[in-house]
Amino acid sequence: MTAAARLAGGALVLIAYAWALKPSPAAVAPVANGSATDVERWLAVSNDAYAAGRYADALEATSRLVTRFPTQQAYAERLARISGKLNRAADEAAAMTIPRTSTVVRFMHAPPGARTKASADTAAIRRAPPG
Repeated sequence: MTAAARLAGGALVLIAYAWALKPSPAAVAPVANGSATDVERWLAVSNDAYAAGRYADALEATSRLVTRFPTQQAYAERLARISGKLNRAADEAAAMTIPRTSTVVRFMHAPPGARTKASADTAAIRRAPPG
């Protein structure tokens, strides 16, 4: 085998590896849903209001984060918790059923003996009005 053939074979192997191992792009909604500055502001408002127990103030910013980053479980979880605190069972149930890409989704960080995600989902769905 000549040096040129070995070089060409090595280059083809590297190209195949690069193609197969290329990371997929992040799942982010188009920039029309908010610029980086908007996202930073929404995140700050959501975090501050949620930590202070001002759930109504955190609702809009968290909803925008879920719209902008549909596969981020943390934002969907927070939206579900906020909806639950505001006694909006239908919205809570809808937030818990937002499609995610992870195969293992566990929302509620429950201590031993507390409700699991499945029972929390069921309770929210039962509280939701029909339709």
